[in-house]
Amino acid sequence: MDTDWLDAVLAERDGVQLVAMIEAKPIALIGCVWGTEQHPSHHITDIAVAPSMRGQGLASKVLHQVVAWPGHPYTSKWTAFVNPRNLQAQSLLRKNLWAEVGVFEGMMHFEKSITT
Repeated sequence: MDTDWLDAVLAERDGVQLVAMIEAKPIALIGCVWGTEQHPSHHITDIAVAPSMRGQGLASKVLHQVVAWPGHPYTSKWTAFVNPRNLQAQSLLRKNLWAEVGVFEGMMHFEKSITT
């Protein structure tokens, strides 16, 4: 995490960058943009796991925790757009039962409906 990135994240009001940590060491990051009245679905913008922590299911855990987190505004749907070459992201979303709903502007479109 560099200072420029941190300054930009702290200035944002339309979403969050959440960092998972173990003993003050960042191990994963997930970015979210909150939906609006016109487009109510929340969006996952990025997910990253520290290279030394990969292969342990952390991305799935972080994704699940963010969707279930009570700190975000209410939504009934989450969206993610994935580069067709990003096989890891596609696999992560499919494994976590996100539906592939098509292609939008060259990106694969995934959605997860939330039931309460």
